[in-house]
Amino acid sequence: KCPCYGVCLVILFFFGGTLMLSLAASYLGTGNSVVYTYSNPAFIFAAISFFLIFLKLRINSRIINKLAVSTFAVYLIHSNPVIIFKYIGWFKFLHSNNSFLMYLLYAFISCLVIFMVSILLDQVRIYMYRKIIIPQLGKIKIKL
Repeated sequence: KCPCYGVCLVILFFFGGTLMLSLAASYLGTGNSVVYTYSNPAFIFAAISFFLIFLKLRINSRIINKLAVSTFAVYLIHSNPVIIFKYIGWFKFLHSNNSFLMYLLYAFISCLVIFMVSILLDQVRIYMYRKIIIPQLGKIKIKL
């Protein structure tokens, strides 16, 4: 067990609440674009809290471990400069054409789809690497 579990949980909920207030302020027109950046203090503290909570946690689930292997790929795919502007445009479209509750629902579904597609792409990459690249590496002979 993590000795600081309670502290992490308090930090997580405090800054999660801050994030929700920031999003609500942005939706109402009183916020600014810092709400959507990774440098937002609420995101930073929530990330640190999640890290501390899961630091000592050991999970022996095949599915969860497969997802965990590909989470960095999810980050790399969705933060790609070519792709990120499409996401921003999509979320702005959702924001401007829906009520707040429908925006939250559609945004959640969109994030889930982005996550699952990114996981699928990375799992295909891992499979191809194991079945094609690694066997070919064994055939390479290096002369010194």
